[in-house]
Amino acid sequence: TISKPDSVHLLGRIIKRKYGLPWVAFFSDPWVDMEQYGYVNFSNSWVRRLNQKMEAKTVAAADQLIFTNEYQVALYKNKYGCIIQREMAIIPQSYPVKYPVNQVVDEVRGEIIIRHVGHFYNERSPLSLIKALGVWYNQNPEETHGIRFEFIGMVDCFDRLAVEKEAASLPFVTFCGLVSYEESMALMQSSDILMVIDKNQEPNLFLPSKLAEYLAMKKPLLAYSPRGASADFVREANGWVINPDQGHEAVRTVCLEIKESYRAGFEKHHPSQFMLEKHHPQAIADQFLSVFVELLSSLKPTS
Repeated sequence: TISKPDSVHLLGRIIKRKYGLPWVAFFSDPWVDMEQYGYVNFSNSWVRRLNQKMEAKTVAAADQLIFTNEYQVALYKNKYGCIIQREMAIIPQSYPVKYPVNQVVDEVRGEIIIRHVGHFYNERSPLSLIKALGVWYNQNPEETHGIRFEFIGMVDCFDRLAVEKEAASLPFVTFCGLVSYEESMALMQSSDILMVIDKNQEPNLFLPSKLAEYLAMKKPLLAYSPRGASADFVREANGWVINPDQGHEAVRTVCLEIKESYRAGFEKHHPSQFMLEKHHPQAIADQFLSVFVELLSSLKPTS
């Protein structure tokens, strides 16, 4: 069973109990702890306790748990270490081998295009970054020439109006709204740098599948993210990481580094071949197969 939604694990527990089949539960994101990060709002304490009970029963009954990163494993080990049956596995996302994209050419020339492709919702917001870019622009406007931040997708975060207000005065920041999937792939392909933004809450437990899609484009990556899964991924891919707690000066410093690296063709900042091979669909499939084979070999045959 693969969540989201988490309810699929309830079905997995029923099937295991009825047919005695080995059960592997894969969590792409945490279950109950999504609320702490503002992505889920349980309507009352009874609903929260019910979800906690269902999560605990899932963890106790599953023969194997799989997560996408070490921070999720640490979370569940701390919560349920005494009832987990086997050592938890870590298998990250893969990327599609081929994309339905057409090569596009940007109308704007002579600019470094940094794009965030994806939606903002609830408490995940670009406001902190926009404010930092605003300070940089107000203090050193000439330094911002030749770089552009573009945000592709829906902005439906709680502070949407503040984001719009802050961005309105920045000539190098653009919000482009919703586009089709094919258009989003083409925009990724034509970017100079692809960016991910996470809620500023440590540790960041979430490894967005968008990062795997970014990786397939073989573009340099930029993370505006606290300590956690996304930051580790981007560092491993030779990209730049800005912790929001570092403030506007860190944003300025990294942007200037990006401009300098651009002159050398981002020579040291493209994802390595090792990273591409690590997240290739076949490599991820092999990891799943290894988990399944090991699990089956450890179980006694039934009569």
